[in-house]
Amino acid sequence: MSTIITVLPASTKVGKETIRIVLASSANFTIRGIYRDTSKAPDEYTSHPNFSSVKGDVASEESLDFSNSDAVLYVPPPTYENIDQSEWAKQTANNVKGALKKSAVKRLVVLSGLGSQNDHGIGFVRLNHHTDKILKDSVPEVTILQSTHFQEEFEYMFQMPLGDPPTISSWIAPRDFKIPTVSLKDVGEVCAKNLLSKLGTPSPRVLKIFGPRTYSSIDLRDIFEEITANKVELGLAQGEDLKAFFRQILPEHCIADFMEMIESSLPGGLIAKEYEADENTVTGKVDMLEVFRELGNKRDSRLSAARTEYGLNRLMTFWKVAGRIAKLYEKLKAPRDFISSTRQQHISPSPESMWFAGCASAALLALTARGSAYSIPALSARADSDSGSIKAHNISVPVDHFHNETKYEPHSDKKFPLRYWFDAQHYREGGPVIILASGETSGEDRIPFLEHGILKMLANATGGVGVILEHRYYGTSFPVPDLKTKNLRFLSTEQALADTAYFAENVKFPGLEKHNLTASNTPYIIYGGSYAGAFAAFARKIYPDVFWGGISSSGVTEAIIDYWKYFEAARLFAPGDCAKVTQKLTQVVDKILTGSDKEEKKQLKIAFGLLGLRDDDFASTISRGIQGLQGNNWDPAQDSPDFGIYCGSVSSDALLYASTRPLTPYVKKWLSAHANKNDVKYLTNRFLNYIGYMRSNVESDKQGGCQGQTLNECYSIREMYGSTSLNPSSSGRQWTYQTCTQWGYWQTGSGVPKNQLPLVSRLVDVEYSTIPCREQFNITAEPDVESINKLGGWNFSYPRVAFIDGEYDPWRAATPHAIGLAPRKSTASEPFILIPYGVHHWDENGLDPDATEIGLPPPAVAKAQQDIVDFTKAWLEEYEKEKAKRANDL
Repeated sequence: MSTIITVLPASTKVGKETIRIVLASSANFTIRGIYRDTSKAPDEYTSHPNFSSVKGDVASEESLDFSNSDAVLYVPPPTYENIDQSEWAKQTANNVKGALKKSAVKRLVVLSGLGSQNDHGIGFVRLNHHTDKILKDSVPEVTILQSTHFQEEFEYMFQMPLGDPPTISSWIAPRDFKIPTVSLKDVGEVCAKNLLSKLGTPSPRVLKIFGPRTYSSIDLRDIFEEITANKVELGLAQGEDLKAFFRQILPEHCIADFMEMIESSLPGGLIAKEYEADENTVTGKVDMLEVFRELGNKRDSRLSAARTEYGLNRLMTFWKVAGRIAKLYEKLKAPRDFISSTRQQHISPSPESMWFAGCASAALLALTARGSAYSIPALSARADSDSGSIKAHNISVPVDHFHNETKYEPHSDKKFPLRYWFDAQHYREGGPVIILASGETSGEDRIPFLEHGILKMLANATGGVGVILEHRYYGTSFPVPDLKTKNLRFLSTEQALADTAYFAENVKFPGLEKHNLTASNTPYIIYGGSYAGAFAAFARKIYPDVFWGGISSSGVTEAIIDYWKYFEAARLFAPGDCAKVTQKLTQVVDKILTGSDKEEKKQLKIAFGLLGLRDDDFASTISRGIQGLQGNNWDPAQDSPDFGIYCGSVSSDALLYASTRPLTPYVKKWLSAHANKNDVKYLTNRFLNYIGYMRSNVESDKQGGCQGQTLNECYSIREMYGSTSLNPSSSGRQWTYQTCTQWGYWQTGSGVPKNQLPLVSRLVDVEYSTIPCREQFNITAEPDVESINKLGGWNFSYPRVAFIDGEYDPWRAATPHAIGLAPRKSTASEPFILIPYGVHHWDENGLDPDATEIGLPPPAVAKAQQDIVDFTKAWLEEYEKEKAKRANDL
């Protein structure tokens, strides 16, 4: 007879890990997952014959049904609402107890926290105490699992810039004090084992779960250095520093409990007294080195992804990487709907396992100490910070520049700190200020352009001051306390442009106070690439008395809702047969996905290693190869091999992935049914290589940014949520909001003309691509692209505005260099330069002075950069003449 196991809430990380382990076992069982919304149960679970999803909510006893269950796993959910926390814990535990009494459940496993046998002095863990006390005699066999600190809670070390000097922070003090830790995997193993085994001892049994060894802050630093090959300093967060941090991310009523919990975990505390293993301790197998290695792989995956232009890269990829990483903070303030939502899918596995390991890990995961480079920005005045040899500063600017515009109601009279960096080493009296607009990312990401890129070249050639100016709502330049939808109303290109003008009219550069370097006395040139490229052109046109010139690199001046032409560059310029083969294979895939043969569709998804994804998510996921053109770069440090590997794979006559050979009969069957019969032989190995390429990517994802996640959590656009808390390293939610409200740019296959085969599935349409708009912001209207395009769009033209574009750039179709537009003549006033073979804002890059390269930059890039220097100097000569004329007129 089959054993029936119920897990609630099934959406928690521990719940998911336990389900995964049980489903992978050979035991005779049926597993039931309780969800508030059963449609949110992962497809790979619901497709398993031994799994079923059940609707229920721990907030309601009547909704909980344990009928026929032999064993139940309960993971108590926290709440951060301003309610009596103890009463909430008691209420939910009593609801579970009441439902258990109505059933014949024999075995209950409760996930708890270390020290929960105490009723005081343990902060939030007292909520575990209430739960344990109520449930300890609810069924014949009760096991209470007191988990220690999760190893994964230290992921924050891999999520923040290291600063100068490189620093990581830890809450474990003193430095050599050792604490037990445990991995999420080990906790899941222990839960599964206790669910599947009879108690064998008097009930309740209380077990502690530890990992194989203990760790101090020094140990964590040493492991971090081993994994990252970075020498770092160690900072400790204690006392008021720790309290100030918690105050940034938690409601005020939670602070005292969190502080008491941390203090109890340090020497002399009640939790710390439980750190010794005894006969009731279960020891796991996974050590911190293994977990850190996985976290390091995630970091490398993120850094690799960051080499592309996130802001104007495909929206789906952006959400799948940046959105999950940043989403940590959202859970800290999430109320009860957190209980069984399956959308708890960011990389961090900590904040939902239990009161202690949930609450503590969630907060500590984001922890940073004084002196480290990453911090939650406050809205009050901030101290200036360092980024390498370039110092960061802040200028106070208005939150709301447009009090007559109803769309910004309620208006604000406040100001906020806008971050900037500058380098005046080349400055000569009378030289210009050259602003590089950072666009839809942290300004720190643009510092290389100031250190050895186009900004340094221009400052050196003109005797100017080079400046990087951060865009509101990115980096640390937040005008609001959080990113809830109501607080995003001040996020518009119009407001950000006004910030830039305000900066130019009011800035006083530290150390240069004796010089009047405001726009009233100094020529300002504004430069930008991609979204920031359009931004630079707009700034010059809207504020002509502030900005003497604007340089738009890959500037997307035309906002487009259905941007299917993103793939035209790949269609026209991909090497060999890459585009042609991709079109034909996409057509075959679409015929299978839209056909009536469910078994054929299932086999296709199995072949790609993506069974469980919805059709549109599957179609979007397997298009990643052809989307890689934008990652091509002349700079070896920035160049991604993905597009070349993909095209090489699908263009080869040879079978390149041996593991796909057994799929040959399936591929031939699909091609025979859905492709031109003359193409079957030609496409067979190419289709197999396509599958092999995607399989290798999926496996890499499993070991990297998607480790420990389901396929839907990793790849489904429906699972992508951005954090509403302020995070300097994330911009997913902000840029998505901008696309939903003003810019669009959804890269579809459905928009491709019917007489042309698309490079990506036609299932990827605007309706699918705008799911985040509806789910995140409740935005159902189309973006107001006219608010952008009224400034000129493809036909943008204005004196002393230059357009620099790449011939092969996927974003070229949104610029004045778009194919099909009337040709323009490049003039001194309006330079119009197309870089042969160039891709996305190649002109901004420069080689590090210590780099040893030959033939770089390419001649076409070097020429474009010299042209930029030359016409900028000509503009500045024009400025001096105009200035002299005005003086004579006086």
